[in-house]
Amino acid sequence: MPMLCTASEYQSPRPLRAHTGGVVQHPHDANLLQAWGLFESKQPGQLKRAVRLLKRAVGLEPELEGVLKWRRFAACAQTNAPR
Repeated sequence: MPMLCTASEYQSPRPLRAHTGGVVQHPHDANLLQAWGLFESKQPGQLKRAVRLLKRAVGLEPELEGVLKWRRFAACAQTNAPR
């Protein structure tokens, strides 16, 4: 069973380094991008960044688009729609 992060670990740069390192090594891994987007959505003030990552994941694997319909992301995704 995986251990959950404590509040101080959650706000440390370590999870961010893990995600960025993974994306550098696997830039076309939609699941990794989605996980990073979901992580960012829990960080204060990072909802727009989260939606950008989630849209990038959906661009690679369209079947992941369901997450953008979640209430948390839907309004932000529509606001930031490409023109």
